[in-house]
Amino acid sequence: MENIEFEAETYKPFKVQTSAPKKSWAVSLVMKLSGGRVKTEKQASNILLVIIVIFMAVSIYNFTSKNSKPLSKEEIQKLQNSTKELPINNSTLN
Repeated sequence: MENIEFEAETYKPFKVQTSAPKKSWAVSLVMKLSGGRVKTEKQASNILLVIIVIFMAVSIYNFTSKNSKPLSKEEIQKLQNSTKELPINNSTLN
């Protein structure tokens, strides 16, 4: 245990980032479009979070709503006939 040697010349410390991280394009866009009302990156991030929550809520409502009516037999027949008439390009199937 007494004969342990270290190679001090091979050790290179990692570089520490000294500059501030860049703003994301979405944060910059919110700050620019706000007309000066959004002053900090944290405010812009919070606004983006609220927008995401609103979009998610609308999406969940649209996917789970019972307001959509089922297709009638005539509509189903039209869809089936329209897909039969589509030309198939054999070169894309290879």
